[in-house]
Amino acid sequence: AAEILPAPDRDLSQLGSDFFVQIGAASCMLLIAAFLVTLRPGNGPALAFAMSGLGAAVAALTAAIYSSRDIALDVALFRTLSVFNQVGTFLFGIGMIYLFAGYPVRLVSWRRLWPVPLVCGLLVFAYRLQLLPHEWVTPHIGIVLLLVGIVVLVVAQYHATRGNPADRAVMLWLGMSVLTRA
Repeated sequence: AAEILPAPDRDLSQLGSDFFVQIGAASCMLLIAAFLVTLRPGNGPALAFAMSGLGAAVAALTAAIYSSRDIALDVALFRTLSVFNQVGTFLFGIGMIYLFAGYPVRLVSWRRLWPVPLVCGLLVFAYRLQLLPHEWVTPHIGIVLLLVGIVVLVVAQYHATRGNPADRAVMLWLGMSVLTRA
């Protein structure tokens, strides 16, 4: 087996374009989330949208580090990045659940959504500590559950906005933007 040693130093030009695209996308998400919260402080849907933006940014930032390289990372660093990537992905999904539960029409009180972040947290916790067999608890199960919840809420919002063309247009644009990217 050949031994590969790290270069003593590297400049930014040696990083691939994949790295910079993900860093740029994450930076844009963080700026939009911060702008929205600044523009509409205390507004529930704005906070939910910002939370999803923060989650997507965290997922993109961590993925930029480990998915844009040809050489493997240190195991401990990869595990740490993987945890943050999963938490960011779940935060995005939770934010979208909260957003579509209350925007443009309030379908579900946010107080009734407490099981969503609890279940997501328990899934990450159980997976990372290997408390259950891998087939029973993986991050993918949580992501699929979040996606199903998002789809159900987008469909419910579509029906709830049938009498209001402006709200329906906003919901269709936002809902289809999220669902086509999932």
